Amino acid sequence: MKKPELIGVIVAIAIGIWGSTVHAQDTHAGTVDTAIVVGTFDSRAVATAYMRSDKFKEIIRELKLERMEAKEAGDEERAAELEAQGSEMQRHAHLQVFGNAPISNVLKVIEGELAGVAAKAGADVMVSKWRLAYAGPKVNVVDATDQLVMLFEPDEETLNVIAQIKDTDPIPAEQLKKHDQ
Repeated sequence: MKKPELIGVIVAIAIGIWGSTVHAQDTHAGTVDTAIVVGTFDSRAVATAYMRSDKFKEIIRELKLERMEAKEAGDEERAAELEAQGSEMQRHAHLQVFGNAPISNVLKVIEGELAGVAAKAGADVMVSKWRLAYAGPKVNVVDATDQLVMLFEPDEETLNVIAQIKDTDPIPAEQLKKHDQ
């Protein structure tokens, strides 16, 4: 190839690359106007479904069994540790079910199913409704509470408890902490 032809090829390639970049930027800029769908959930309802689930009951059963075995073995230190662990779990659950404390421990149990719930709700992200401080006009918010609750296979009594919880506001953390003392 002669030098002028080579320059022409290089210029053509450069224009092609530049055109692709501009098109990609235009395409990306178009997505900025696309609405984002945020799936929200009432963390108290999800925590309640978990705390009343067979999964959680099994954890408590195992903790009690391990504590009993430690006592029978004369390991009072281990028994006391397990007792403290149970008390802390109960205190934390109280803050989650009656207040709006984060439920990361609960979400960990169902983390493999969160993408499916988000997809079913049409959500791009999932967040506790108590953690959503602002949603702009290009954000659509959908409630995915019931879909998350159902992952714990709640019985009718649990669903009734959850309905009552959803009808009330969370108790402020300061008030709940005073109750703990």
